Parts: sequence; C-alpha cells; structure tokens
Amino acid sequence: MNANKICFISCINDEALYEESLRYIQSLEIPDGIEVETLAVQAAPSLTAGYNEAMQSSDAKYKVYLHQDVFIIRKTFIRDLIDLFSANPELGLVGMIGAEQMPLSGVWWDSAKKWGQVYENHTGVMQALSHLQPTGDYAEVQALDGLLLATQYDLPWREDLFDGWHFYDMSQCMEFKRAGYSVGVAKQQEPWVIHDCGIVNVQNGFERYRQIYLEHYSQDLFPLVSILIPTYNRPHYFELALHSVLEQSYKNIEIVVCDDSTNDETEKLIQPYLEQYSHIRYIKNPRNLGQFENDLQCMELARGEFVNFLMDDDLFHSEKITRMMGYFLQDAQEEIALVTSHRQLIDEKGTALGWVTSTAKLADKDTIVDGIAFGDSLLQTGINYIGEPTTVLFRKSHLKEPFGVFAGRAYSCNVDLASWLNLLSTGKIVYIAQTLSYFRLHDGQQLNIDKNIPLGYEDIVHQVLNARSVGFLKDPYAYKQALSRLIREYMSVIRKVANSELGEEYHELVEENRVQVARELVQFPPDELTGEDLLQSSYLDGFDLNAQQAISEKFTYRSRDRIFVSSSAPDIGYADGSEQQMIKLFEGIDEITPDAENLIPYIRDWATQYHLSPVRTNLFDAVEPLLDKDGAVLELGGGMGAATWWLGQKFKDVDVIEGSPHRAKANKLRNKTRDNVNLFVDDLMNLSFPRKNYKLATLIGVLEYIPYFAQSNNPEKTCEEFLAGVSRHLDEEGILMIAIENKLGAKYFSGCVEDHNSTYFSGLHGYPDRSAITFSRNELQTILERAGYNQVQFYHCFPDYKMPKTIIREDEKMYEWNLSSIARGLFPGNGNRREYLMHDALLLNSLSKAGVMHDFSNSFLVLCSKSEKVNLKSEALITKYSNGEGIKSQFHHKVEFLSGPEGKRVKRIQLYDNPPLSRMGLLKYELRNEPYLGGESLSIEAYKAAIKKDSYQTLIGLFREIHEKLTADYSLNERDAEGYLCVDGKSIDFVMNNLVRTAEGQLHFVDGKWTMEEPLTEDYIIFRNAFNLFQEVHPFIEESKGSLFISRILLALFPQMNESRMLRLFKADSVFHTLVNKVPYYSGELESNLGDKSFTHKMKALYSGAASHR
Repeated sequence: MNANKICFISCINDEALYEESLRYIQSLEIPDGIEVETLAVQAAPSLTAGYNEAMQSSDAKYKVYLHQDVFIIRKTFIRDLIDLFSANPELGLVGMIGAEQMPLSGVWWDSAKKWGQVYENHTGVMQALSHLQPTGDYAEVQALDGLLLATQYDLPWREDLFDGWHFYDMSQCMEFKRAGYSVGVAKQQEPWVIHDCGIVNVQNGFERYRQIYLEHYSQDLFPLVSILIPTYNRPHYFELALHSVLEQSYKNIEIVVCDDSTNDETEKLIQPYLEQYSHIRYIKNPRNLGQFENDLQCMELARGEFVNFLMDDDLFHSEKITRMMGYFLQDAQEEIALVTSHRQLIDEKGTALGWVTSTAKLADKDTIVDGIAFGDSLLQTGINYIGEPTTVLFRKSHLKEPFGVFAGRAYSCNVDLASWLNLLSTGKIVYIAQTLSYFRLHDGQQLNIDKNIPLGYEDIVHQVLNARSVGFLKDPYAYKQALSRLIREYMSVIRKVANSELGEEYHELVEENRVQVARELVQFPPDELTGEDLLQSSYLDGFDLNAQQAISEKFTYRSRDRIFVSSSAPDIGYADGSEQQMIKLFEGIDEITPDAENLIPYIRDWATQYHLSPVRTNLFDAVEPLLDKDGAVLELGGGMGAATWWLGQKFKDVDVIEGSPHRAKANKLRNKTRDNVNLFVDDLMNLSFPRKNYKLATLIGVLEYIPYFAQSNNPEKTCEEFLAGVSRHLDEEGILMIAIENKLGAKYFSGCVEDHNSTYFSGLHGYPDRSAITFSRNELQTILERAGYNQVQFYHCFPDYKMPKTIIREDEKMYEWNLSSIARGLFPGNGNRREYLMHDALLLNSLSKAGVMHDFSNSFLVLCSKSEKVNLKSEALITKYSNGEGIKSQFHHKVEFLSGPEGKRVKRIQLYDNPPLSRMGLLKYELRNEPYLGGESLSIEAYKAAIKKDSYQTLIGLFREIHEKLTADYSLNERDAEGYLCVDGKSIDFVMNNLVRTAEGQLHFVDGKWTMEEPLTEDYIIFRNAFNLFQEVHPFIEESKGSLFISRILLALFPQMNESRMLRLFKADSVFHTLVNKVPYYSGELESNLGDKSFTHKMKALYSGAASHR
C-alpha cells in the first residue's frame, strides 16, 4: 500500500453532479509528497460492488468513499485526514456524521446521541445538520452515514449481503469493529462537507436491507438485558412466565432464575429449557432465603446494565423489552432511570380483570416525566402508578441502594416502591401507554397477609419522612400534602389492625408512626395567611411597618403560589389562552438565563412569543440609565412576567399588581428565585398599592384597558383620574413609564388591524365598538399633563412597543437623522393577518421627511415625572436592537446613535454580557464603533425602484451601481472556474441595508461586522442583495416566487448565470445564515402567494379574474 497516496472513490450516475464534486476535490490543498487519485465507478450494480472494485484497483493507503453529491469544502481536508489516521492507528474508518449507539430500529438517525456535522438538505432545505462535537480527535461511534467514509485499511464491503444502495455503510462500520478497529466521527470546528442529497428516498429496498442488517449485527449492537425470575413453589405459573421471556423480540437477553422453592418441582421443570437455551442461568438455593434475600441474589447475579424482574406468577408482552429499551438507547445523556408501562390485572387463569386506581392508564401516549416530580406525586397520593417489579425495566447503575432499600432501610412490604423512589431520585421515568405486562392476582400472594398492613404503613411513613433527604417533596406544600395523606390512611390502617388477629405490638407500631407524622405536621402554617397571622409571618419582611399593616388588613397570602390576593379583587378574566402553558413551563425551569435563551425553544406562536421573547425588555434597556434602581418599583398589570423578570434583576424591590390570579401565579413562578418580587392580585382601579412611595411605576400595555374595565363613557377622563391616582404613590422625583399603541400609528394606515380588537381602522374611526382603546400623541400628552405630570418625554417604538427593535427619543433634532432608514422593515401582524396598503418603510420615509413621524409612530414609550428636574432623556437619540429570538444569542447586540460635541457617532454594544463569538470557522465577527455617515440607506431607494412601473429598469441600474462599487473596492483581480470575479471576504455583508448614499450621491459601506476569511464571488454578493430585497418588497411586486425575481436581477448583470449556479448561491447563503441564526432558510421564504400580496395586487387579480368570466 502506498502510504503517500489518497484515493477519492465515487459510484456515479450523474456526470454533472460528479463534475461539481470533483471541482471541490481539485481545489483542496495537497500536502507535499502526497499523490491524489480519483476513481469514478459507473454502472455499479450496488455501492458495495462499486467500492470493492475501486478499492482493489487502487494501491492508496488512504481511501475516501464519497457520494457524487458530496462537496468537500474543508481546504485542508487531505492533511487533516492523514494527520488523524497517523495519530490514531487504531482508527480504521472515519466519517462526518453518525450515531454513538445504533437504535433498535437499525436507522442511525433515530439515535438520541449523534455526533458530527454536515451541511445537507435531506428535508429539501439546505442547513447545517449539527450534533455533538468530539472533544478529542474523533468520537467513537457504531454507525456512520455513508455520504463520506474514509479508511486507512482495506476491508471488503459486504456485497454478499447488501447488493443495493442502503445499509452498506452501517455494515462496513460493524465489519471494522469486528476486525478490532475503531470507527469514529472526525472532530470538525465547522462542517467539512456539503451533502446535496435532496429529500431522502427510503423506498428502493430500504426496509429489506434494514432487516438484513439487524439479523446479522444485533448481538454486536445492543446491550444485555437481565431478566430476573425469583421463584417459590409455583412451577405452573413459573413456566408461563418463562415462556413470556423466551418470546421477547429483543434478543440480547439473559434469564436468571433463583429458585427458593421448598421442593424440586421447578428444578425438574426447567431442565429441558436449560439444555435448549444457553442464555438461561438457574440457581437452586441450598436453603430457603425468603423473598427479599432471593431478590437480592438475583440482582447480584445480573450481568446486564438493564434489569427487569419478572415475578414468577406474572407475564411479559412479547414486545416489552424492545419497546422499553428503545427509550434507553435513545437516552444520550443517560437521564432515564426507569421505564414502566400500563399493566393489566389477570386472574389465576390469565383472564383480564377490571382496572383499579393504580392500574388506570396515566396517559394515552408515551410520556417522559421528571423523576422527582413523579416521585412527589406518588408520595402525595400513595398510589403506586409505576407498578410492581414485573412492570419496570431499570438502569442498574442508577440504583443507589440495594433493591428494596430506601434511605438506608430495607423494606418489608413496599419493596418495589422503595426502589422506584431510589431510581426516581436519580433520573427520569418513561411511561409507555401500551400494555406490556400482566400482574396476576391469586390467593397465595404476600399482599393478602394481615401483618403486611401495619408493616406496609411503617414503610410508607418512612418513605415520606425521609423523602426530602434525597430530593423529593422540596415544596413545603407538597410535603404537607404527603403528611396529611398519611394521617388519613392511619384511620383505615388502625381499623384493619383492630379487626385482625394481630398482637398489640402491631397496634403500637402503627400508633408510633402516626405520632411521627403528627410531629412533622405541626411545623406547617396554614395554606393561607391573613390578618394577624400574616403580620406575624416572615412574608412581609421586605416591607416597612405601615405597608405590613396595610397588606395584612387587605390581602391573603397564598403560601403555595407565593402571591397576595385581595379579598375584594375580582378575577378580571383577561386571558389569551396561554396561562396554563406558561405556568407549566415556569414550574419546570429553575432559573431563566440572562439572555432568556432557555425560554426561546418554547416559542410556538404569537402568544408565546409575546410572553417569552427577549425583545420584550428592549423598552427598559433603552432607558435603564435614567432609572433609580435603589428604590421600589410599582408594576401595574404585570401579566406573566416578561417585564417583571427584567425589573426583578435590576431593582431592589418590585411590587406587581395583577388582576388575574393565573397570570400572577405564572409571574411568580417565572421570578421564583427573586424574593424582591412581590405579586399582588388586586383591581388596579382601587388605586390601593402596598407602599406609599415608588421611584418607578410602569404601565406596559395596560393604560388602554383602564377605560374598558371601568366601563367608562369618557376614556380620557378615566385615564386622567387613574394616572393622577398613580402619581400620588410616586416619589416627587419618581418616573412613570407607559408603553401604549398610537391610535394614529402608521401601521394602521398601511394595513395592520387594531391590536386590541383585530379590526381594520378601528382606532382611526374612533373605536365605534366597545374595546380597549389607545390615544394619539397629543391626546396622551394632554391626559398626562392634566393628571399632574409636569414633564413628559415621548419615545417612538418600531415596529411597536411589544417587540421594539428601534426606539427613537423624540427630540427637536430627531429629523436630522435618517429615521426611516434605521427603522425600516415590514410591520408584523402580531398573530393577525394584515393587508399591505402601502410599503411601510416608504410611508415612514415620507412621514419623516415631512417632520411628522412622531405623530404617526406605531407605539409610544412615555416617561413622565411630576418634577421638571428629573432627566427623562436617554443619551442615545436612537437605539436599534438585533436580538430577535431567531438570532444566536452570542450575536445579540444594540446600536446607539449618539450626538455630541465631537459630532454624530454610532456605538455598537454586546447584550447580556455575553462574550461575542469572534470566529466561526472562516467567518469572523466584530462589533465596531464608527462616525455616523449622513445620508439615506440604499434600501429605501431600492424599495422605490422595485415598485416603480418601468420593468425594473431603475432597479437593475441600481444593482449595476452596487456591482460597480463592489468590484471597485473589493476585487481580488482573479476569477473562479466559471469566470466570476472573486472579491474580498470583507464584502460578505455588502448589502443595501449597509449601503448609504450621501448627499453628494456617493455610496458608502457601513456596519461591516462580518468578514469571510476566504474569497467570495461577485455574483454571490449580488444574490444576497436580491434575496434580501425580495423579503422586504414581495407584497408589492408581481413575482410570487423569489427565484423569479432574483434570477431576473442576476441575469441582467451576469448573462451566463444558470439555474445550477443560482442554487449554489442559495446554498452558500443558507450556510452563512445558519451560522448566524438558529433556524435555516426555508423554501417558504421564497414564496409570496396572492394572500401575501398588496391590496393593489389583490384587486388587480380580482378584476382580471372577473373580466375572464364575462
């Protein structure tokens, strides 16, 4: 074998695709002394046959087997691969992506623990498919995807088994492992390859080859499961139980039988089975051990990591172990401690019996539950929902104490529950809805013995009293519930003992346990505290004496929910349907990260976006330096805590008044770690607040509802009186902060429905129907001044205060800045469908140039004070945020537009104290400050050109100008293989949004925070401009598909452009987008159907349709 040679091998049936793959190979850096060979096998009957043919014809030590649609983008791939193999002689086979553990399905991508990364489009969308990344040179795996496989040793491919196009790769992995080699996924900082596979076809023999694979390799793949059968004098039932194990579809099983019988009937019965089945081990105890010791002996003999008892009178479903092991094999982090299922009661003859409470189905579908939460439920209800030992398959390493032992005590009756709690304290539980075991009821069972009643009570008392030592019942309310349940059960137990023939010692045992429980219960205060009891508690420690007295007289403290509830407060009934969802979410999250990153996966729709998006708090961030954080805050209408969470981090004390008990509960759960946040359920209209003096009061999206809930016929007067009442609780130099929609907002003119009643033009028409209402700028200022606020400062929010991306301080010099260029972007519908009556950015541009945008901004953020001495003006005139939930948090930042003696300048600041990720492979990221360059964003010019009725001639001229500027400033004076000019990677963000035309007509590139440290091509930059522009003008142009619009631009500048080249540009931009964002581009983003078009286009389509039917 030639150790200085590498061969790239492909089986091909598409010459054009292979030629593209070959171009990538030819562009790789070749180390000195290394020879590169490429072999293409045409018309191969199978991949294994083709690979064997090529392998035998090449003397290269290093061979790379790759699909014809794989493009290697790692320039140093050859050196990296040879270095990897040289440093790891044990490594026989390496790939880009694979599974550490093959799942029971035999389909590697079903695995829960996958390694590696690749750019690919198996779903039809090009994106980075990224999994766990090796910390060393490679990660050991069982399965590799065959898109690219590299070897340093030759082993024949199994064409005797796999004579098609599937599972050849899985088979080769196992052959290398059987030969003693390691199989691994290479460490990649960024994906080394693009796999342009398209939607995967699993119809051409996939299932047949999957079965062949499983038949030949299952014993190598899946872990040993120990089935433990402790038996005692029940040979008939035992044989039925044994048969149910032998019929299991999961084959890697050992059966351990420990016979504690007092006769030899079972021993005789099992002999033929021992001769036929080598995986049965039988132990006949020389003396009777008793059930508990016999169970322990079974455990000691178990060789498998996964264990399932089978009581000798019970039965397994044939798929039991397969179904349960499926969850363990997908458990990449080994978080699952046990798997259980629905179980069926049967009688002596095997006939199904009716269900009882403990065997009722817990769920209609398989469910994974936190172990502590499930254990808390068991302890509070006393019901063994998990089941008997037969029902449960568990991970042996998670059993912290011997089977049947909990908190250091061996149980005499509740042996199974002792171990279930032991396991639940270490991990999660899986409940499978399918019936997988059968629990037999008959006369000879231990559960029917009288003495088990008091002994069982002793067990459950011990469980509850010791549960908190291992993590259960941490919530005092839950602990109290469990103790109360024991007191209730005591009455039943003591009656049964009294009616039995048990001796006095059992009566005393039960009574001793009751006394222990009663002593624990004494320490608990009532669930609700009010009056003197509340005053004497610690719940009011954060308030002064006057506030303590006032709160204790008016409010009841609900200790379970940790909220104060006014006896006179009606539930306002305000809800958007997400309250219970938010409560459940916040119950399951211990601490929200500073960037709210751990909330973002739960954003599913507008309601969850509104409650969870980090963008919500931009309002506060923009004016934070103006706020006195040493004082107390009064948040009026706290909702479910989006603002409360920010305030709680920044301020000493936060009092929240919320009308909905459910929302208050969700809010407190969100702020569970912040003792400085106090939730009060009360009617805001009472104007009765916990403290007399606050440094800050907030009304975020609340003022518009005051007239509605007051059922007022004079909204202005009602708001004036309410705001005057709030001012009486404000410090003389305190600040009132209001966020509210503008009823004259530009978005309502351009086609958005009114936010509060989902009706077009409702506010513009003066709210003819009863609903929450908003005000114009002048109306709001008048209301505030009449309410006693002597200083009022407006800020203008775009697209609105709910999701503010741009916040502009109202100022006499605000129109010296190009506001529409900064605040551009289509206005969102916020969960409602909208019309496009006019282009939003162009409307703002006209309003800005006319000097009236402050009257027509979509939303207001208003700071008010009774004192004229308080500074209500932020240093930044404009603050623009880039922290949407779709952007990776390490790139979240804000841009401040400042003006001072040194002139106008732009300052860029990283958010949340996150260290910026300065490099991702060849992509470099850097926030830079710079002088403000006056002029207009080229985007505004492009919007006008796109909707101009001249067949895009003006727009194409604008693109030519961009192209000329690009090539003049960034050309590298060399061309790629297809003749396109190469440009410097610093130009990757050379797009209209970052291009400014000065008053002199010159174009300047600003905000170049991205740099690609390898050459790009001219057509790629133009593609990016066209693609971005389509997103922002699609409602106003004829084309429904972005590809049609983009190709029209590209062909005007590059006549040689073809579909294949444009698809590659899209892939390249998808890769860049995926590096920066959490979600990839989807094909839907290039679609704009008639429903998404402007009102003008809809009318045109309607009239043309009507005309065609005349």
